[in-house]
Amino acid sequence: MTIADDLNKAIYGGSPYEGLDIGSYPLDLQGWCDEPQIFDSVIAEAKPELIIEVGSWKGTSSHYMLNKAPNACMVCVDTWLGSSEHWVSPEFREMLGFKNGRPTLYEQFMANVVHAGLQHRVVPLPLPSRLASIVLQKFGVQSSMIYIDGAHDEALVSEDIEAYWPLVSPGGIMLGDDHVEAWSGVMRAVARFRSKHRQEIEQTQDIRTRWRATKVTKPKGFWSGVTGR
Repeated sequence: MTIADDLNKAIYGGSPYEGLDIGSYPLDLQGWCDEPQIFDSVIAEAKPELIIEVGSWKGTSSHYMLNKAPNACMVCVDTWLGSSEHWVSPEFREMLGFKNGRPTLYEQFMANVVHAGLQHRVVPLPLPSRLASIVLQKFGVQSSMIYIDGAHDEALVSEDIEAYWPLVSPGGIMLGDDHVEAWSGVMRAVARFRSKHRQEIEQTQDIRTRWRATKVTKPKGFWSGVTGR
């Protein structure tokens, strides 16, 4: 049994992959996983047993991270309904794979997990990100690596960061995508987070299109129990 198996049993009462019709969904990892070497370095540093990814799409980045961290499991959080850009743009709308007026991204994601043999390592949470964070907190989940790649709107990015920062374990790393001028809302949300939580952040930096923050191992000013400290 893996951490993912335990979580899937606790949340779903068993495996959510049982009875899945993967024949209707051939492997399709269309998605985004730019600059994968950044994942490599964070995984090497964080040594995660459980990775939380907020914004998974069809699973391209989650499959990559699991291949780089062969002993880790992952919680993938997404509504699998697409963003507003996908609904209003004819070009992007095709990516949603509508069936009976509803995107089939979730079915495709789940099939991709099974095609790759990762069903014992992946916990899908098809919820809005904030609600998913509440579920994970109720189950006492913490992670040494959390990847934020959901919304691009400033308010929603801030909500994601604030919802998942408490789930980062001491010394763990939060990594985020789209920290570029084209997504200025992401940049403003990250700046606000860094200012608000500066006492809880041991180290933070920007790496090309991504940002990261390492949570302090213990709160600054924490009494060590040694006289004179």
